[in-house]
Amino acid sequence: SFVGIGASLLAGWLGPRYGRSVPTAIALLIGGVSALAIANVWNVVTFIIALVLYWIAYMFLYPFLLSIAVALDPGGRVAAAAAGVNQLVFSLGPTLGGFIAASGSYQMIGIFGALACGAGALLALMLDRILDAISQTA
Repeated sequence: SFVGIGASLLAGWLGPRYGRSVPTAIALLIGGVSALAIANVWNVVTFIIALVLYWIAYMFLYPFLLSIAVALDPGGRVAAAAAGVNQLVFSLGPTLGGFIAASGSYQMIGIFGALACGAGALLALMLDRILDAISQTA
């Protein structure tokens, strides 16, 4: 979609200016908040806005996550594996979501998504700081 292309272009423009850490963490936090909103909708407009925000955050985030993978392995094997794992997660998501909804509720899916995004933001921040420290000593 044009919004996804725009989000990816924005990521490419912001990356050299602000690095990976802050944009990655912000996009993951937006993804987590929108996951909570999607699972706790109170009307159609809220659902649509939350869903669009989620996908904008995802399309913005994907180039940053790949840049972290490339920084981990300039040969490209980690980035290729990361793209594969991304598809694996998309295939497992409906099963895990169905299990969470059947065991708890749709709200639990939103909470799980928000927690996963928060953990991802912390992991991305830690990885980026480690990579920055390594690049400064090299």
